[in-house]
Amino acid sequence: MSFNGNITVISDVHSVAEHLLRKFPDIHGSVIVAHQEQVLYHKSFASHGNIKADKNAQYLIASVTKNFTSAAVLNLLFAHFGDDISYALNKPLPDFLSEDHPIWLGEMPDFAKVITIHHLLSHTSGLDAIHKQLLYSPRERYHYSNLGYILIGHIIQALTTEPIDSYYKRALFDPAGMQNTFLVLDGTPASLKNTPAFAALVPGFEKNGGQIQKISDKPDFSKLFTAGGIISTPIDLVKWQHALYQGRIVPIKLLQLMTHPVIQKTGFAFYDGEGSLYAAYGVDIAQDGITQLYQHCGGTSGYQSKISYDPKTQISIINLSNIMEENPSIFAFTNQLRNMISSINDEAEDAK
Repeated sequence: MSFNGNITVISDVHSVAEHLLRKFPDIHGSVIVAHQEQVLYHKSFASHGNIKADKNAQYLIASVTKNFTSAAVLNLLFAHFGDDISYALNKPLPDFLSEDHPIWLGEMPDFAKVITIHHLLSHTSGLDAIHKQLLYSPRERYHYSNLGYILIGHIIQALTTEPIDSYYKRALFDPAGMQNTFLVLDGTPASLKNTPAFAALVPGFEKNGGQIQKISDKPDFSKLFTAGGIISTPIDLVKWQHALYQGRIVPIKLLQLMTHPVIQKTGFAFYDGEGSLYAAYGVDIAQDGITQLYQHCGGTSGYQSKISYDPKTQISIINLSNIMEENPSIFAFTNQLRNMISSINDEAEDAK
């Protein structure tokens, strides 16, 4: 059984993954591999907190949220400005956020007049903090900024009349068929444990040296907001990537903007590829001259996440973990698994 000539049998992916796992005995969380929406491989590992994680277990996905936030703001800009999306992307922040907006903490900073949504989406704004000077002039270089995506969230709120969590559900989650995914605006993961919608949320832990400790009082969702506040599941993220890259969430012309490399990334953790890595809009583009991958990572107190998508094979690899640690084994595992799947595909193509 093959898939459009792009990948060999499911058993090959399964056997490759199981063999590779022998090198990674201390993985936590969940790994899922899918072609379009068909699961090729899924493995859940021992989750701390006496919870057996599966493909429907909920995790805080942290900065993978930025993938959703970029789609949300592009859709709204298209709705308000039509085909002239470049004009909208390059409008300064005061065109969307008033001088008395609470985000400015009493006074709009001068940098607001020179920063655009394009800068925020591509991490080229130079932002450090609301009332600090820019680290550099916009467009000059890459600097990862959670604040930039929080500002985008406030722009989204300014462009829609409905609550932002409701907008994400209606415009992003529902069209993708994501039934267990939510943008959470306040509280902590521990405070959600008695809420029916979050019954499958696994508790978060941190690994410090040889010690693993449960996190009970952080992270604060009000601070994560649209930079990192989404809770989702492995299978929902498979649905998301398939819907997004098939043009069901944003029009194809906007998807092309999302996935157009803007600037090469520097100082980026969790990437062990041989090629270059570029920032786009809520998407990182990994390129080695042959293969192109769309991906994004996330990490916060108690949780780590990584998603990747190969547009050629339409293969998604999702991994979610409920332990925050340096150099997580689950990322190394999925990086190697991705490379091995690419090799399987290349061999199948050569054999034609």
